[in-house]
Amino acid sequence: MAGIFSLPVEILRHCVNYLDTAALKETRLTSKACRDIATEVLFNVATIRPTMESADKFATLIKDQELRRYIHTVYVDTLSEDKKLTDSCSSIYRPANLWEEEAFTAKLPGPNLLGSHELDLPNLKKIAIDNAYACEESDCIRTRLALMRLLTFASVDTVTIKHYQDSCTFWHPYASHFDHPDVFSKALDKLHISIATWTGLASSDMDIELNCRHELFNIHLYTAWLQPLQSQLTHLTLHCNTYWGVYPRWQPNNLHFPQLKSLAFGKWTIGFNWQIDFIASLGDTLEKLVFTSCPILHAMRMTPRQSSNSWRERLPGTTRGPPPTDQFFPALRWHTVLPELESRLPKLKHFSMARGARGDHFWGRADLSGDEAFDDRYTQAPCIDESRYAVFDFGNGPAEYVDVTTERGKERLSWGQKESFFETSTWLERADEETRKKVQFPDCEREDREALDAMLATVRGRWA
Repeated sequence: MAGIFSLPVEILRHCVNYLDTAALKETRLTSKACRDIATEVLFNVATIRPTMESADKFATLIKDQELRRYIHTVYVDTLSEDKKLTDSCSSIYRPANLWEEEAFTAKLPGPNLLGSHELDLPNLKKIAIDNAYACEESDCIRTRLALMRLLTFASVDTVTIKHYQDSCTFWHPYASHFDHPDVFSKALDKLHISIATWTGLASSDMDIELNCRHELFNIHLYTAWLQPLQSQLTHLTLHCNTYWGVYPRWQPNNLHFPQLKSLAFGKWTIGFNWQIDFIASLGDTLEKLVFTSCPILHAMRMTPRQSSNSWRERLPGTTRGPPPTDQFFPALRWHTVLPELESRLPKLKHFSMARGARGDHFWGRADLSGDEAFDDRYTQAPCIDESRYAVFDFGNGPAEYVDVTTERGKERLSWGQKESFFETSTWLERADEETRKKVQFPDCEREDREALDAMLATVRGRWA
């Protein structure tokens, strides 16, 4: 009777993939038939952490002429083992020069990182960076030399960065590590970024105005990544733990992605027709579109600074009352947006919109559940839920609708999120009846559901 080893090699490889590390090591040493496959799976991902033990193991691995050819993915993990954070980042993580001096200069063959020696990992295709959840000081990043050497000297096609910190200057384009003219491999066509925004502990109600957040979305993301890679990207993911899109503003400007096939946004807010036009402009190539917790802002109360995206202007001083604001009520609704995308994206074969598991922010805790929205974006089931609309109130920024409560005979709308609940009651209490109606959650569930069903039917019809 034929045994498991008589199976085709691809099926056998698939079976071996389900083994844990201990079983893989045992199989590699005891089964001649599966030795090569087990070795391939065991060394497919090389992990390096900010410890000398990890650096030694990694250096030994990449010096091995036989084993290094199996490395397909390098996973750079800068998190502490328990993945917890205290108020002092530097007290947990080793100083930045540990990796520079030990792991990537002394331990690797050849000259220093930006020297002429080529890092010989012939089959390396993916780099995954898992950063600390929050970082007050730029020296808390442990990936500078690791990322630069791998990007410069390997034919990498996929870069994934978790917890890309808006407050850390490492990621900013004016930093020295981006001076290398050929930093990006010509093969790099898949970029996946999950952003972690800084939270001001002393005054978290003004997080929406933090300059580092606006610099990231208005300048650094564009200059450091999207503009250099726009001509070659086929897959792009931009997720964030806080809302972005309207304010802080992300404008594609003159970006053009002629080869983009897959686009996934997380917590991207929609309030302008030009945002829909940008998505539609990808119609020649786009096959997959995923929205995770991406609401239409159906009601906005904004300061002039916010509505004009003048984030560089100095914030006004403290006053006795709230700042002057203007109200905006975009006419966008999902039952009008979805048919437009359906017709303007003729190659689309996968679409999903739903609520994600992303938390408010990462300061003071490791919100591991928030990573699920990023990791599981392609398996997210499409649905119509309450995350599809939100309001923007100037100090708090975007907030999802929660419920309607009654207090002292007055009906009050509540917005907020599980981790940081707040009520924007003053807007409604001082508003006239017409404004109160406009701020209410849009009463169009049936229309939205029908539009989504129609779009999914069209998209699935293109599978044949």
